[in-house]
Amino acid sequence: MEGQETDFGPVDVVVIGYPPDAPMTGEAVPLLLDLVDRGIIRVLDVLFVMENEDGTYSGFEASALDADSIGDLKVFEGASSGLLGEDDVRTAGEAI
Repeated sequence: MEGQETDFGPVDVVVIGYPPDAPMTGEAVPLLLDLVDRGIIRVLDVLFVMENEDGTYSGFEASALDADSIGDLKVFEGASSGLLGEDDVRTAGEAI
């Protein structure tokens, strides 16, 4: 509806990191999806961050990705509020 405002309350950023050699089994994804389905959390943005060969970090949104590579996270395709940017990519990369 035009003109309607939505109050989101506090917004937190969660970074989930995997060591490069760790198997990505996808076991945590159903737990995350359950929290979304029950309305406990709302996902505004999904941003994948990876370390480049030169030690810098790149971020990319969940769009036009193959379900074989990201599995059930495909449900977050297009989740982008515009809140996350390059500074967040760098901060997340350094935290990982």
